[in-house]
Amino acid sequence: MSDEDRDDRMKDRLSGRFNAGDDNDDNDDNEENDVVDVVEDNDGNDETDSNDDVAPQQRSVRDTTGRTFYVGEDTLDELDALYKELEFRYYQEYGDDLPKNKQFYPALFEVVVENPELVAEKLGLEPED
Repeated sequence: MSDEDRDDRMKDRLSGRFNAGDDNDDNDDNEENDVVDVVEDNDGNDETDSNDDVAPQQRSVRDTTGRTFYVGEDTLDELDALYKELEFRYYQEYGDDLPKNKQFYPALFEVVVENPELVAEKLGLEPED
């Protein structure tokens, strides 16, 4: 296979992944398609949109900010165990998988932000009066 043929094949494969307007909907359950669907629903009016007013599961990837966190292996194991436990309970209640990035992590951070006294206590800070 020549380099030109390989490049053409790669372009065809990539264009198939990123052309949201195609009539080929064979993979509706694919997570990649879900992202495209969410992005399509964005009205493009960024000036009036506020992430605080939109439920985490309704936000598009473009409306979020990524962060990298470094945690110890023990903490990561506990976090994974918590996710698996809650995912099981979520499945029992809703009959669906718990989306880790769309629901679990936002809920986790929301609990932390809503309870700063727990974080302060963990850091050994004196409680505020």
